[in-house]
Parts: sequence; C-alpha cells; structure tokens
Amino acid sequence: MQPTVNRVMHGDNPFEVSPELDSFQGPRTDVPRWNETFFFSTWSPTTEAGVFVHTGADAADPELFYAQLIVYLPGGELVVERIWDRPTPPDLHVGPFSITTKEPLRRWRLQYDGAGERTTSERAGSQPIGAGLAVPLRLDIDFVAAGPIWDMFKAGQIRHSDWSGMHHEQITRATGTITVADKIYEIDGCGFRDHSTGPRDFSTIGGDRFWGLVSPTTGRGFQGLTAWKRTGELEICSAAYTIDDTFEIINGSIELTGATDTRGNPKALDLSFTRPNGEYLQASGRILHTVTITIADPNHNINGALLDGDPLILSESQVRFDWPDGDTFYGHLERGARLTDLQIP
Repeated sequence: MQPTVNRVMHGDNPFEVSPELDSFQGPRTDVPRWNETFFFSTWSPTTEAGVFVHTGADAADPELFYAQLIVYLPGGELVVERIWDRPTPPDLHVGPFSITTKEPLRRWRLQYDGAGERTTSERAGSQPIGAGLAVPLRLDIDFVAAGPIWDMFKAGQIRHSDWSGMHHEQITRATGTITVADKIYEIDGCGFRDHSTGPRDFSTIGGDRFWGLVSPTTGRGFQGLTAWKRTGELEICSAAYTIDDTFEIINGSIELTGATDTRGNPKALDLSFTRPNGEYLQASGRILHTVTITIADPNHNINGALLDGDPLILSESQVRFDWPDGDTFYGHLERGARLTDLQIP
C-alpha cells in the first residue's frame, strides 16, 4: 500500500513535468501492451452541455488508436462516436478528431467534424452504443489550465502500475462550441484532463473513483484517484487540493460515494477528505449527466455497457459539489467497478 504522507507544494509545476511530455509521444512497439491515452472532459452549467473524450491505443496494435467521443446534452441525451486511425506526433489526429497542444502544460484545442449516434444515458447503461443512426457532430473547444499538473505517481509515492507508467492530471477551464445537426451549444465550463503513457492492462483492477473538480468563482480545485485491485487491496488513494497559491497533496483519508448499478446510480454523492493542516472537509454533490463505458480485459474500450463476462464498468459523469463554505465546484467523476459487483437495472 502507498504511504499516507500529506504535504503542501507551490508553483505552476510543482512536480517539474517536462513540457515535452505534454504532447503526443507516439506509439512504441518494443514494450508489450504499450499505450498512450488522453482524456478531456468539460461541463457548461449554463447550457447543461459538455463533452468527454478518451483516446488510446488498441490493446493488440499499439499503432492503431481509438477516440471515444461523448457529448452530453440536456435531458439525459447523448451523442456518441468511436473512431480509429494511425496517428503520428506531435499532435494527436484520429480521423477527423484532433487534440492540438497550443502551449505545453497550459493550452489545448479539441476539434472534430463528423457524426455520432444520438442516444441516452439510460440506453448506455444497458448495452453498447455508438453504431446507430447518426447525426452531424462538430466540436471546437479550447482548454486552459486552471491549476498545476498533478503527477499521480509522484504525489502518491508509489511505483508505476499495471495500467500506467506516467500519469498527469490537471483541472481546466474550457470555452467553445458543440454543434449537433443545426443546433449550437456554447461551452463555458469547468473540466479535467489526463495524459498517460506506459504498459496498460486493467485485468487486475477491481474498481476506482477518479475525479477533477473546479470552482468557477474562486478557482479552487480538487482532483484525485482511488483504485483497488480485484482482491480488494487498495492500490492508490491520492488527491490534490488547489487553494489560493498552494497545492495540497492528500494521500489516504478520502471517501467518495461509489456506483451501485450499470447506470451510475446513486445520483446523490458525498465527498470527504482531511487536508494537510488537519481540517476535515465534507461536501455533498450530485450527478448532472452520465454515460457508461466498458473496459474489457486487458484494455478494450467500448461505449456503453457490455453485459458479458466480468468487464470493468465505468460511469463517466459530470457532477456538481457544494462545499461547506458555500462554494460550488463542477467537474468530472469516474466511478468504476466490475460487472459482478454491480446491479443491472
């Protein structure tokens, strides 16, 4: 198990992450199950729309990349797509989708001009999705860092895992547009990004909580990961709380409501943690929108719920948390569990 040393750090890049590591590194064929993943998520409270994008390499072919595109629309609607390509550095292009690093560690742009299946969160919790009748879909969203990079493994003081070698997370702000058919949704929201490289095999993972939250008014942020093995052994429980000019690293003593079924219930959430100064903080939250995705062993990513065998089922949700001092945070929450540990509605 990881150490539980909490500490306070300062600066825009407290873990001294090299800017060169922020761009697409490109595939490697010399390491079994090598992968490189990008994850961007944002939610706009005013328009009740957002996006979740996850890209990575195929488990059997490290040169073949997928991009999972999830658009959250009002009323529980989704637009979903999964595309494939063989990209080359420095920017990641998967067919008509691209992630461009405009300024390393600070600014990125996501663009897509294609189509996706219009569906619902309810349907995503009961079957694979993304191959039905399509509607035109465009994304053009700029992401800007809202806090320092959190190096998960350096923060948690643990060795690299079976599912990643380098893991960098960062809270963000985002502006832009989502266009579905002829309707435009303006995006002005809070979000979260992730970039990881290394061998990637989820076969041993039993579940997780993975989150990135930002206050649009105070700029405070909270991001973290709790993951455990199928045996029940805790692998990592680490977080970073950004407040004023400090970056508080919190290892252990974090509690966050998990999912009970394949549709991401319950929708009410509780979050609690202890800061390095000893202050105990407890916040209440709720799910604003959600989509279910599946990771079949060792690392096959599928939109929707695959109800076959015992895959890892992930509820990828846009959330709101109300802090005890009246501040409000928005962001992304992933809650994962094995299918056999969940109910099927």
